Amino acid sequence: KIFRSFGARPGLTLPFWHPYYGAAAKFASDTQSALRDKRDVLDIQIDGVKIGKLVYITYLRRDRKTIDLKSKDLWRLLRDAYVIFRVSQEYLREKNVKAVIISHTMFIHFGILSRVATALGIPVYRTHHSGWREGAALHLVEIDREFNFQQWPYWQYRERFARLDPEKQKRGIEEGRMFLSRWLKGDSNTLGQEPVLKGATSWGTHSQQKALGDSNRPKILILANCFFDGPNFFRYSLFPDFWEWMNFLLEKASETDFEWYIKPHPLAIPANNEVLKELNEKYPKIKILSAKTSNAQLIDEGIKAMFCVYGTAITEFAYMGIPVVAAADALPASYDFYLKPATVAEYEAMIKGADRLKVNLDRPQIEEFAYMNYKYFFEMNLGGASPFPPDMEKFINDLGQEQWEIINF
Repeated sequence: KIFRSFGARPGLTLPFWHPYYGAAAKFASDTQSALRDKRDVLDIQIDGVKIGKLVYITYLRRDRKTIDLKSKDLWRLLRDAYVIFRVSQEYLREKNVKAVIISHTMFIHFGILSRVATALGIPVYRTHHSGWREGAALHLVEIDREFNFQQWPYWQYRERFARLDPEKQKRGIEEGRMFLSRWLKGDSNTLGQEPVLKGATSWGTHSQQKALGDSNRPKILILANCFFDGPNFFRYSLFPDFWEWMNFLLEKASETDFEWYIKPHPLAIPANNEVLKELNEKYPKIKILSAKTSNAQLIDEGIKAMFCVYGTAITEFAYMGIPVVAAADALPASYDFYLKPATVAEYEAMIKGADRLKVNLDRPQIEEFAYMNYKYFFEMNLGGASPFPPDMEKFINDLGQEQWEIINF
């Protein structure tokens, strides 16, 4: 009823059987037989459009810690990805589509359509809910055509901030400082609005029990991601998935004389517990903390560095003066307040020297990032302006009697 209320009807659908399945089966078999390494999956393309990352994260999302290059499930995903690609390509070419609005650009069921559309020069917009950051407005974010990243162009943060007038920059840094101050005190309700996820901050009160050991050995923290959720969310990563990353890190960490601690992701799905149990048996020298452990307590108890793949914790720990090493591209990529090894060899050297890592603590730079990441893009649409981008607003106003169609895979 909601879709019918503005004239939308089913358009692009995928039947149980489609003529493309014949070619899809051959594509799946030929592609899978050529795979030699997990990274090869990330490089899979159709007509020059990269779909491998989408196949990889769709595979892992089914509670798998890593990919099996020989599995039948991977073959099926490759087959389905090919069909979705060809059906999307055919539809978008034949229907004279003016724009695509999509919920996100991950997984084969959403990301392939997004990539095919951008390859054809069709603008793609992702619905984005501002949530607790700035009220409860619905925005449309235009998808970057080169990276197909579904949020703000984080690699442009410093460049965009530099273009603001000095007064605006000063106010932005002050607002970033306010945000970080409240967040690091354990207040997830940072801007006076109801948070999307209650308790989303890990900077709560200390436990009555110590989290770390009493020895004088350097103590290093590892923040784990959910093993099944988006290991290649950003533009690049040193490792194809979180399982490969964690095994490499723990193997090298076990060779050091430091105390290493893993803190599980506080919002990870339950299946992560089995993965962590397996890792604990494989690397007994590494201690696993409770996911509820306060980050503030860990800092107070003396951790020397923090290792992760990506995440908001990069900014938070850096702001508290802790050297952070990230194994992948991340939201603060345009800033230099954390360590970004370019190669696996460089990453290994940082693991071995985790007790003496140095990073220049530049708090105004971190406050600038906080403003850009949490407020700037929403603020651009304040003051009575439509939350839609101006070109999208014009497109909607000019739409008239154009046909809206629902795309459902």
